[in-house]
Amino acid sequence: MLPLRPIRDEIDLENAYELMDRLAVLSKPSKDQQDYLDTLIMLTEAFDKDENQAALAAADKVSGLESLKYIMDNTEMTQVALAKVLGVGESAASMLANGIRSITAEHARALGKHFKINPGAFIR
Repeated sequence: MLPLRPIRDEIDLENAYELMDRLAVLSKPSKDQQDYLDTLIMLTEAFDKDENQAALAAADKVSGLESLKYIMDNTEMTQVALAKVLGVGESAASMLANGIRSITAEHARALGKHFKINPGAFIR
């Protein structure tokens, strides 16, 4: 079995998940098996928490414009489509997408609603 120690990387995490899957399907686990499973759950949660906090800290350093560009690139959104979402002309959308104009709170709300994310992602 996997020794109980802090999970340090994705390989450790995958190994822990594999053992958790095996233990979780036992119809009547022994007390030791249940303790082992409970400990693995705590270790994986601790790893996930650390990873999530690191990702959130990195995300806080991303500007609203960078968020917009990233989402536009990954959704293949055009500036014409951006203009429609924001209810502005194409030239205004182009200026927003190129950082010439700032994203307003109203723009952030429209983007948040359209992409179903927190509007704060676009105001930084």
